[in-house]
Amino acid sequence: MSQVLEDLKMRFVLNRDMIFYTTVMYSLDIHLSDDVQTCATDGLYIKFNPSLLSSINKPQQEFCMAHEVMHVCGEHGLRLGDRDPKNWNIACDHAINLELKEMGMNLPSWVCADPQYKGMSAEEIYPLLPEAPKSFDMDIVPNDTNEAKEAIKDVLIQAVQQAQMANQAGSIPQSIQRKVDEWLNPVLPWYTILQRYMSAHNKDDYSWSKKNMFFRDRYLPSLYSEQVGPIHFFIDGSCSVSDEMFSLQVNQIKWIKRNINPSEIRIIVFNTQIVDEFIFTDDQRMNVTFSARGGTCIREIVEYMAKNKAEANIIFTDGFFDHVPIKKANPVVWCIYDNPSFTYDTGRVIFIPK
Repeated sequence: MSQVLEDLKMRFVLNRDMIFYTTVMYSLDIHLSDDVQTCATDGLYIKFNPSLLSSINKPQQEFCMAHEVMHVCGEHGLRLGDRDPKNWNIACDHAINLELKEMGMNLPSWVCADPQYKGMSAEEIYPLLPEAPKSFDMDIVPNDTNEAKEAIKDVLIQAVQQAQMANQAGSIPQSIQRKVDEWLNPVLPWYTILQRYMSAHNKDDYSWSKKNMFFRDRYLPSLYSEQVGPIHFFIDGSCSVSDEMFSLQVNQIKWIKRNINPSEIRIIVFNTQIVDEFIFTDDQRMNVTFSARGGTCIREIVEYMAKNKAEANIIFTDGFFDHVPIKKANPVVWCIYDNPSFTYDTGRVIFIPK
């Protein structure tokens, strides 16, 4: 029977349209076992009952392999949560079997593949199902250990990269492609990006120019602090910016004040013109009120940046205004609220989702 299993795996290898799934398959521990009635996977292994493989034809064998591989790709053993295991298994079966049918695979008559669930995720299908029959043979073994999570993650990344290298990117399920993209290029929260950007301006460092007096007989570097210069914040106070957004902006300014320690912070609230200016030195408590409304125009703040030097100019706005050329200003950071199409020819752009 082991030869039957090896022949089954080889048929996947010879199918050039299955490179993604073949890579996943060969990353798993696949073996025969009497411990399962038919087949099963926990995300790290796939087990086949020898009697199953001997009782079905080759297309049905290929379906069973693809089916189990799809359970691994969908991380179904990780996503059970507090759901009923059998109903969750059936929901996952409907989802992946309908997807395999879309891929052109012939499905055996006994499988769960109700067309009313086409295009739905397992989470969407689950609440629509009747109670699972007691005789239902589960093939998902729940396994939400860190080992399983990391192993499946590595397997999927490798499989996506292999398919891309073989010019088979079209064979990668879109849901998995998005997931791998997020793993390899994580989208950081906007405030984390801003904080990292500002941390790069922090001038605390170690210097060999000053002796560390704690170690009298050794010349070791000492930590010294060269204070960051003024940082100017421009907050759009127009009608399109909510009180909640204003509060989030002020909280980030407080973080920068506490962690970057600029010599001075200026908060300039504007709409079509500058309407308020608050100036704080490093030892002053921050207190800012939100009073502006109206439209948005940045001409006055562009002029302000040209006349008032700062270590950085950080502008919080939705970005819906006429662009004005910025010529004389230190680094500019645009923190753009709910406007993903915003671009500007000057400065760094950080998007703030709604």
